[in-house]
Amino acid sequence: KLQANVQQFGNNAFPVEEYIATIHKSIWKEILGTGPVKMDAYRRNLQKTYFGAMTEIIMSKDPVYTETEASSIIRADMFLLKTEIDKAILRSTEPLTLYHLKDIQERFKTAFNSKL
Repeated sequence: KLQANVQQFGNNAFPVEEYIATIHKSIWKEILGTGPVKMDAYRRNLQKTYFGAMTEIIMSKDPVYTETEASSIIRADMFLLKTEIDKAILRSTEPLTLYHLKDIQERFKTAFNSKL
C-alpha cells in the first residue's frame, strides 16, 4: 500500500524504504551505535516479532509479497540487521541480551541457510 501511495502521490508519500528504515531504527535502537548493548525483555520480544514478520515475508512464495520492491527493501533491511547484530554481539556483556542476539544470529542461519 505504501508503494501504491508513492506511485499515486510521488514525493508527498512516505517511501517504503524510509518506512522500513524508520521502523528498523526504532526497534533495533539498542544495537546501533558504539556503546554497550543492553535491552529488557519487552524489547527482546519486540525484536523477535520483527524478525519473524520480516522472515515470513522474505520466505513467502506468494507473488503478492515476492514480486514487489518491498520484498527487495525488506531483504536489504535483513542484510543490514545481520551485520548490526554481528557487531552488537561483540559489545554485549549483559547475559540475557547476549543470549538474545546470539539467538537471532542463529535464526538467520536457520531461516536463510546461511545465505545472508
